[in-house]
Amino acid sequence: VTNELSYLFLTAKMDVRLHAPSMSVRVHKHSPEDFLQHVARLARLGAGFPAVYNDESAIKMMLLSGGSMEEAREYQMVGCVEPFISGKMAKWSDGGHYNFASAMEFALTNGRSLMNDNRQLGLKTGDPTEMTFEEIKEAVKAQLAYMIKAISICAHVNEKLYDELTPFPFVSTLLDGTYESGKDLTAGGVKYTIGPALIGTGIADLVNSLSAIKTHVFDEKSITMSQLIEAVEHNFEGYEDLRLMLENTTPMYGNDIEEVDLLAGEMTDYAYKEISSHKSWRGPAYISGLYPVSSHVPHGLVVGALPYGRKAGTPLADGCSPKGGTDHLGPTSVLKSVAKINHEVHTSGTLLNMRLDPASVEGDLGLARISSIIRAFVDLNIYHIQFNVISSETLRRAQLNPEKYKSLIVRVAGYSAYFTELCKEMQDDIIQRTTHTA
Repeated sequence: VTNELSYLFLTAKMDVRLHAPSMSVRVHKHSPEDFLQHVARLARLGAGFPAVYNDESAIKMMLLSGGSMEEAREYQMVGCVEPFISGKMAKWSDGGHYNFASAMEFALTNGRSLMNDNRQLGLKTGDPTEMTFEEIKEAVKAQLAYMIKAISICAHVNEKLYDELTPFPFVSTLLDGTYESGKDLTAGGVKYTIGPALIGTGIADLVNSLSAIKTHVFDEKSITMSQLIEAVEHNFEGYEDLRLMLENTTPMYGNDIEEVDLLAGEMTDYAYKEISSHKSWRGPAYISGLYPVSSHVPHGLVVGALPYGRKAGTPLADGCSPKGGTDHLGPTSVLKSVAKINHEVHTSGTLLNMRLDPASVEGDLGLARISSIIRAFVDLNIYHIQFNVISSETLRRAQLNPEKYKSLIVRVAGYSAYFTELCKEMQDDIIQRTTHTA
């Protein structure tokens, strides 16, 4: 439904430019063009609002979660990007975060963590120098399965402790199913008890790494696996020419390269199937999500160098977004790459950040450009998108002179925040995101 209130809420957010409360819009294939252009007017103000959700994907998520069609159509948003059936669902959005990039690192090091004194933190999956490309992918999957099982055990313990120590009796009275079951929401008494969700970070880093290995080691044979691993273990120190070659010639996720993008679909499908194979303490299977909150920055701190040229300790890609600076062919190519992920099975939500050049969205033509991006996003069956419309120059000035930019708001992950209140690592991550000309 689109009506007068739809426009008034957006206008109010334009007039009162605060970082909270957050604002979301639901769109679909038949959303009026006037409405999408009003969404674009708010988006190009640069505060990261609104987050845009695709009914086509979100309703499927709610049906997979057990809701009826009528209930699924009434979904709304909670947290960062999590769809929810109000009054009928207890959804544990965050049971823990696992790290796609660590799975890649452990497959290369036989389970050793380069940033933790070579401690054995992953599985021993064998010597990658003796593996085929398919065997390397299987080693990565084994490392993912090991992480996911470990996190599911931790989440299982947390669920049990919440039921024992911190029940929510008042909130439980407001939710369907608790009277009938006689159980608190923490004990699984609500009509639709969902999750916990296990959240993946850095899918682009894993995909780019696999692409680098396949391209340079197996297809072109320009380097050996031993040479690549040696460079990675040395954080490319003394291997800068090799690092630049990897960075500049590897086919990367986010550029509409089908062979590369299909790896994103394969690896996220595998993670979803592995996650859903584990049962939570409250009864239902765990669910999957692909959004970072802000975990891609600290997760990057514990991951060593990666085969596509990323150096140790730097931030990972956020959500299902491409790694900043590696997506060169514009917003449409990004959307076509991200569409290779089966969004509706990740029922805790997926997140796509896109940054646009302010000059490219000026005037009526600029509004039409943003509207066209939104329509393409819907047509490609992607679940979520949000925009930062701000120049790198403005962000750098704010970083140097924070007292002059106290009101500058940016979109971080599933939330907006005052830029000058973010830590420098998070500021740097936002600055390095690719700026697209719409």
